[in-house]
Amino acid sequence: MSLELYAAYVLACIVIILVPGPTVTLIIANSVRHGSRAGLANV
Repeated sequence: MSLELYAAYVLACIVIILVPGPTVTLIIANSVRHGSRAGLANV
């Protein structure tokens, strides 16, 4: 495996780890709109 390919793979893995999933996005959106109780109700 070349160094460039390995660096691209590591970068893609880091991006996937850092980006929140749809569930986390839903919880954050409900918390912002309706307060922390609504956000915790989704959990």
